[in-house]
Amino acid sequence: MSHALLKSVSRLFPVLVGVTILLILIECGQPGGGGTTNPSDVADVGTVSPSALANSGATITPPDIAAIGNALGAIPSGDPFLKDIGSAFDTIGSMSITGSKGKALGSGSGNTSGIMRLLSAFNGIVNKDLSSDVINQLSKIKTDILNFPTTKTLNETIDLSGDSLGTYVKLTIAKAALTASAVTNDGGPLTETLANFQSAKGQVTLSLVVDPQNLSSAGSAIKDFKIKINAGATASVGATVVGGVNQLSNLVFDYGESAVLALSFNSAGTGGKIVLTANAKNKGTIVDPSPSNFKNYYPGLAPSISVTLTVYDDSGAQKWSQSWNDISALVSAFSGS
Repeated sequence: MSHALLKSVSRLFPVLVGVTILLILIECGQPGGGGTTNPSDVADVGTVSPSALANSGATITPPDIAAIGNALGAIPSGDPFLKDIGSAFDTIGSMSITGSKGKALGSGSGNTSGIMRLLSAFNGIVNKDLSSDVINQLSKIKTDILNFPTTKTLNETIDLSGDSLGTYVKLTIAKAALTASAVTNDGGPLTETLANFQSAKGQVTLSLVVDPQNLSSAGSAIKDFKIKINAGATASVGATVVGGVNQLSNLVFDYGESAVLALSFNSAGTGGKIVLTANAKNKGTIVDPSPSNFKNYYPGLAPSISVTLTVYDDSGAQKWSQSWNDISALVSAFSGS
């Protein structure tokens, strides 16, 4: 594939697929199957009962979210669970596309694009010790994305259910689907400058349920955890000519996500059971979605969000609970700032 075609992908995908994939990967169908015709109305994953989590053995309950952050931050980097999971993600993050395609992607400013990071992640996962079936699924998706400027269509599904991420994480349910299509005004492949781009649309759905495996005997400060995520998004974008130059216009997006993270931990005697639930959605239209205007329209992409953190002791007694409707406030509370 030519450098020009790859460059056209790096410009188009951050706008179209970036709205879908990158928002979902913070996080549609229900776990176990099903789907939704309106991405912003994904099924609520609910919560996790503290009785469903293994006891932490902790004797001190963190009094606030900052104390939780401090306790988790005090867990040594050599902790078996953290070391294993960190190794898995470091391997994925350090991988890059090699060969002629790697040279085409290069190492310049364009590599901040969503497509480059996505392909690097795919390449890292494909090179991990997964089953041949999973490797084939991921390799096909990577190839199809690289070929998108020519084919102008994607119709991908992946099912990693039952596979493992490292030693202690089991992907009980891990299903995703991606569809995307583009239209050019001359019927040919997308050009480097998107001069022939007319329109594009895409949809991403994700169902995820993550459980521990082999964790009880690991000697980790993390005693148990459960993660559930439902997410879905659609996006479409057109083009308009301004001053003789073809530019992206009228990005229409619609997404929703529902997630729960439950954790039992004991950091030097401090810990307990915590359950974090989060629901978010947003939809709208960005008139000028050009990359150069990103800082201006990014706030419009941010969702309305509802996050609740509830803390229990090992008996299941609720110690405290707090809710947020703003991501920055949650991050500030967690860091103690």
